[in-house]
Amino acid sequence: MSTIELDVHVRTEPDDCPDLSWLGEFRDDWRPGCIDRKPYWSQDAGRYECRYWSPGHPYTHHRDWYKRHGYSKHEAHTRARACVLQDHRRHEDYCRGDWWVVGLIVSVSLDGHKLGQASIWGVESDCGEEYRDELVADLTADATAEARKALADILAAVGALP
Repeated sequence: MSTIELDVHVRTEPDDCPDLSWLGEFRDDWRPGCIDRKPYWSQDAGRYECRYWSPGHPYTHHRDWYKRHGYSKHEAHTRARACVLQDHRRHEDYCRGDWWVVGLIVSVSLDGHKLGQASIWGVESDCGEEYRDELVADLTADATAEARKALADILAAVGALP
């Protein structure tokens, strides 16, 4: 019995509408927990930028997590503050174009006919090669399973022909 060679194609596409709400949001009005972006804010910058940044997970969320996991009050405070500042820097880096969000798409075909596809979106461009390879391996398994089912359905349909 001969084996069928399936073609696997992996492509990366920009995610034009990524959900970055987990990082936070830029805003014009101050709220408790906001970071004043005064160094970044300028009406003369050639484009409008919001003055404040509000974290997606506030300081208290991080602080309480660290306290629940046995950190001292001081250590919980220090780590929670670092988490919020890290999210702020990450969001500013995104806005500067230092990283972006993509979708990974894996297609499986036979003789140019697509039989299966799997994708994941919201992947950070700088996620690391090892993590990307893991995602591609999982997507390839899903797309291949879909392709095998499609081939089985085709073969069953051909077998049912008179």
